[in-house]
Amino acid sequence: MYYMMLHERNRSKNILSSYLDEEGKLDKDNLKNYLSWLSEVNPNIFSYLTDAEQKRLIASWDIEYIENEDNDSYTMHMLISILKAPRENPDWKLACNYMKLIALSLSMKNVFITDNYDEMINSLIEQIVDLLSY
Repeated sequence: MYYMMLHERNRSKNILSSYLDEEGKLDKDNLKNYLSWLSEVNPNIFSYLTDAEQKRLIASWDIEYIENEDNDSYTMHMLISILKAPRENPDWKLACNYMKLIALSLSMKNVFITDNYDEMINSLIEQIVDLLSY
């Protein structure tokens, strides 16, 4: 599982770099495109697991791994640092929670009403983009 996570994380980083401009920055449209890619491709290892396997994996993790605000802060601030026009005081915690909500919804898609599932994901992406970037 750990190596799958590393593989998917590296793949996501490589895709992110493909959205950067020649200055190494991410504009608002490409931030949205990257987040859309994440939600369509779902590089989350949970997508490979059954519900029982997911529960077993989560139960084996230390709570510090699941609730690691330092790691969340690092990841979100890295993303903010490459934005072409970041908000002055972006609400990175809310944006992070929206991103986690997308990840959770992708692994538990069957609990949502399917008629507007894609609209829900797109709405969350729009909110993340608006929280982080002008």
